[in-house]
Amino acid sequence: MQQNMTQDGSGIQGWRLAIPYLQIGLMRVRILLAFFMVIAVLSCGMAIAQDLTSRVLTLKEAIQIAIDNNRSLKIATLEVDRSRWQIAETKTQ
Repeated sequence: MQQNMTQDGSGIQGWRLAIPYLQIGLMRVRILLAFFMVIAVLSCGMAIAQDLTSRVLTLKEAIQIAIDNNRSLKIATLEVDRSRWQIAETKTQ
């Protein structure tokens, strides 16, 4: 019989065989823990975002936001300003 064996047949070599299985189990636990932590963080962020966006807008506020963020309107305003500067330049010459 081997020197490192105990009475029940398990010994150092028995532990060596079990360690890879334990490592796989620990890796799965770590992956699951990381997954649940990510889910928890994302759900907290979504809850905060829902609280911030649950505000009701009035019609005037909605129209003002639309005007402020309208790219075509911004471009048209800049073109009008450019035309005014060109007119002013022409008058000074």
